[in-house]
Amino acid sequence: MTAKTYLQQLQKLDISINQKVWESHKLTIDLNKGSLSANSYHKLLHQKHLLENEINSEIDYLIQKKHIIINQIQGLENPFHTQVLFKKYVEYKSVRTIMNELHYGRTHVCRLISSALKEFEQKFLKDGTKWDFF
Repeated sequence: MTAKTYLQQLQKLDISINQKVWESHKLTIDLNKGSLSANSYHKLLHQKHLLENEINSEIDYLIQKKHIIINQIQGLENPFHTQVLFKKYVEYKSVRTIMNELHYGRTHVCRLISSALKEFEQKFLKDGTKWDFF
């Protein structure tokens, strides 16, 4: 697994949580329609309960993994690498936003991200360990 793929898993998990929150909200709307049979209502209520438990578990998991990754990013030697990886993979900022915040050109930011990913990979993924979250 590359450093980029490893770090992108935070955002993928965050997206998954947000989609499930949307789904839970949709179930709430369906439950409030009032035209459901008692059986349908209880099935939807059970489904919503299971989904909310899943959301809570994923949120706990995201918090845990985010803490680990932030600590890894902070363990890099180059402070510029720490800064760009945090902005890109923890705060999910675009290259354009990072450019504006750091007052660097696109090429410089892209080079920083690329060299930061190399440092991260050498420091934390060099032994070929699988870092899969899902």
